[in-house]
Amino acid sequence: MKKYIIIILILLVASCKQGADVTSDDMTYDGLMLTKEQQEKAGITTTKLKIVDIPQYISVRGVVDVPPSHRASISVFHGGYVSDLDLLPGKAVNKGDLLFTLQNPAYIDMQQAYLEVKERIEFLKADYERQKTLASEAISSEKKYKQAESDYLVAKAKLESLKEQLKLININLDELENGKVISTVAVYAPISGFVSDLVINKGSFLAPQDVAMQIVNTDHVHLELTVYEKDITAVQKGQKIKFRTDDSDSLLLGEVHLIEKSIDLEKRSVQVHGHLPATYPQLVVGAYIDAMIETGIKKNYALPVDAIVDLDGAQFIAVKSTTTEGDFFEKVSVETGLKTGNWVEVMEPGELLNKEIVITGAYEAIN
Repeated sequence: MKKYIIIILILLVASCKQGADVTSDDMTYDGLMLTKEQQEKAGITTTKLKIVDIPQYISVRGVVDVPPSHRASISVFHGGYVSDLDLLPGKAVNKGDLLFTLQNPAYIDMQQAYLEVKERIEFLKADYERQKTLASEAISSEKKYKQAESDYLVAKAKLESLKEQLKLININLDELENGKVISTVAVYAPISGFVSDLVINKGSFLAPQDVAMQIVNTDHVHLELTVYEKDITAVQKGQKIKFRTDDSDSLLLGEVHLIEKSIDLEKRSVQVHGHLPATYPQLVVGAYIDAMIETGIKKNYALPVDAIVDLDGAQFIAVKSTTTEGDFFEKVSVETGLKTGNWVEVMEPGELLNKEIVITGAYEAIN
């Protein structure tokens, strides 16, 4: 039997490089016999399994978002037809910039009502004070005094109400009281940011219950992550977050900042707020992301990533053994776990402990 094995090994060394099933007394090995010259040509080097720190993660989904204070929904208190509008989604605006104007004859009616009440209130005030004096001197009846008081207070309340309504639609009261009545009101940006969700156009009617657009300030972009109930006990403030957007493979970094204190009873999940220590211009508010929250560290055996060869979805390594006939490289299937830096966790290393494993030239050593 051994005579035949020696013949097979000699044939393997004679070939430049050829796969074979090498048979021992009771086992069959899938691999190659390579000469020193062939190993040097392929750049083959080896190492042994090492114990490294392996971060533990939970995988979650989420979105890129901004705080409520950095998002404004633009609506109006009194509807009107859109006139001046020069905006496109994505346009930058500053707080106080004109967004658009509205026209409505009702604006004129409100201003007219204000002027009429303001004019009449002077008479009502004078009559109220006169009736008060007459009533105190028993010259006039208490009934007339109470009626004058009521008329004055009602008019005063109406004037204040109209004044506040006009302020809400940005009517300048000083100009109005000087006789300037307008039919067009302006809508200004309440915050600085970028225009999004623009739904109006010139000539459209904007009702009070409608939202014309959103303005989003991206100065404080953050992550809103959905963590399921079974994982939430492992999440703590300050833990690292690695994430990527759906359209990118680049890993970005964040950290856990806030953990919601109540569970969504329908989804059985908790919202986790993640801060970003760096600015990432490529992030778009509302974009979906895949994220990993680092929940701890464990020690386990690992190999450099270059030692792992992927063949049709299965993972293999090349294990070197030195015999009297030469160096034999066995193709061994492995199950890998988490990756950290340049290291990949090896699950159930078993018989691989203390073995020489190829880390450069691994593909050439098993093919």
